[in-house]
Amino acid sequence: MTVYLQESEYQRKAENGNKRNSSKLSVTAAAAVAAASGDGTSEEMSTDDSYDLVTCFCQKPFAGRPMIECSSCLTWLHLRCVKIKKTEIPDIFICPSCTKRRHS
Repeated sequence: MTVYLQESEYQRKAENGNKRNSSKLSVTAAAAVAAASGDGTSEEMSTDDSYDLVTCFCQKPFAGRPMIECSSCLTWLHLRCVKIKKTEIPDIFICPSCTKRRHS
């Protein structure tokens, strides 16, 4: 199952000792569902350190933009960066980096 994140707390699991993104993923399925339904408030997000956390390959922070988690490496990417529409979110999402690794 792919988790889609729009306005919720998130962090990225460490991948191969990458210090830049070494925090643990803290989104639960319930929080992801709440985020998808728009239950987050901007006041909560403004005080949340993870709001500025960078995980996407574009090197820009979450900042409230819709994101999707790679089912393979658990990296969070902006929907816009991976060219996915909110109405076309797949059940299983594999990021471009993992797709390349699988084909090599």
